[in-house]
Amino acid sequence: MTTYFSDVCVGSIACRLEKKEGGAVSIYIMILGVWAPYRRLGIGTKLLKHVLNLSEKQNNISDIYLHVLTNNEDAIA
Repeated sequence: MTTYFSDVCVGSIACRLEKKEGGAVSIYIMILGVWAPYRRLGIGTKLLKHVLNLSEKQNNISDIYLHVLTNNEDAIA
């Protein structure tokens, strides 16, 4: 999912499904980003809620996860 403002991409999220034993599926968030001038406006929250809402419609989603580098202070905040 991508968020645009005046035809400019200001936020994006990309995920992949990972099959686990027993038929469960994990969602790995590969990319979650919002262009710096548009941060703190709820765009990242909207992107994440979109993924959460889609996952609730599936019965076999066991977890959702992502990785953040320890020196990425903006992402941690």
